[in-house]
Amino acid sequence: MPLQILFIFLLTPTLALNLLDLCQSGIRDDGSSYVHCARKSLSEIPDFSSHRLFNLAFDELILSDNAITHIHANAFQSLRIKRLIMSGNRLKSIDKNAFRELENYLEQLTLEFDSSIVDTIPEAIKTNLANIRSLTLTGLNLRILSINTFEQMKKLEILSLKSCNLQAIENNAFQSIEKQLRHLYLDHNQFDNRISLVINHLITLETLSLSHNRINQYETNVNNKNLRYLDLSYNGLMKLTITNMTSLQILNVQNNLLTSENINGLIPNQLKELILDFNSIRIFNKNLITPNNSLETLSLQSNDFLLNNSNTFQHLYKLKRLNLARNNIKTIPKGLFKFTRSLEHLNMDRNPLLPLSTDTFSGIESSLRNISFQSCSLTSNSLPAFARLINLERLKLQSNLLTEIKPDNLFSLMSQLIAIDLQRNQLTEIPSAYPLTLREFELAQIHSNVIVTLNHYIIGY
Repeated sequence: MPLQILFIFLLTPTLALNLLDLCQSGIRDDGSSYVHCARKSLSEIPDFSSHRLFNLAFDELILSDNAITHIHANAFQSLRIKRLIMSGNRLKSIDKNAFRELENYLEQLTLEFDSSIVDTIPEAIKTNLANIRSLTLTGLNLRILSINTFEQMKKLEILSLKSCNLQAIENNAFQSIEKQLRHLYLDHNQFDNRISLVINHLITLETLSLSHNRINQYETNVNNKNLRYLDLSYNGLMKLTITNMTSLQILNVQNNLLTSENINGLIPNQLKELILDFNSIRIFNKNLITPNNSLETLSLQSNDFLLNNSNTFQHLYKLKRLNLARNNIKTIPKGLFKFTRSLEHLNMDRNPLLPLSTDTFSGIESSLRNISFQSCSLTSNSLPAFARLINLERLKLQSNLLTEIKPDNLFSLMSQLIAIDLQRNQLTEIPSAYPLTLREFELAQIHSNVIVTLNHYIIGY
């Protein structure tokens, strides 16, 4: 008898677990309400309808990163939620009527599956999501996206099918949603060049992400004039043809096998960001960048890009961010920046540079705000070149061969300077003059230097 009493005493609190202790609820700044039950080691969806203190008409239910493997038919009884987030749960099955209670309310759904178990889109998703606008499914083992999958999702605008082992999409699979689908994410699948034949029918797309697939050639289509964002990174892409992408603003083709000769067409005039990192682009084709371009960000990291002459960046009058890191650049041609007078951020990290001249940065003396020359083999003789950057806010010179700061008033000349990084150099003394704006120059940022003299200003930080 005593043993039975003890057993009941220990079990009762578990059975009567208070949902208010388990889940947090609240209202965001935009007025939307939520219930947060993420990372609670839940093995099933809590029964909110049994708790009288819960308002069953809240906007968002977050059940991420639990141990829920099945969604049963009555899991959302009496709930009126608009957004359901269940990523990180590795679902094995969903009852065909699981979302029937939410059919007229649910607008956003995020689910993650166990790819070793689920090889098709569950029927509950196909038939009970008439009001859905955003659908994210991860971890399915689909192989082929079948026709009529989205037939009843007349309002779907955002679709994400990442890491679903997709290899092909049947013709007309998007037919029922092609007039309203605006954002499509198909990253981490097995698509090849044939994907463009299907995608080019989606003429309302504004965002297309195909990162981490097997696409070695891609040709944009003249029909899609609404596309603003295109990601083809990590594909082994060997040929890219751009035609009539009049609205494109961001193009990411980093980590491919592109060469200068295999990029055909013109950069769209409205393009603002071009990411070409980790390819084999050594020069720009003569007509790639037109005089009327709007480019603000250009990243060419690790291309063995050649700075042959001072006209390399002609027409880039609106450029604000330039990344030339890891290109084996040894010299910066005189007058290189005469066309980029709007440049604010410059990254030249890991280039074995020869000494900089005092006119290296001519043209961007007033515009430059952030500059990084880390691991560039710079000696102290190159430092006077930076003295002309009067509006500089952040200066990174980590891992160089600096032995002294010269001129002595180098930093004080930069009246807007906020942060300096001099880690891993060979400095023996730090000068005493700094602008009052400086906030980040701690001893930790000059470690690996042999500091013999530290002035009182530095010690006071």
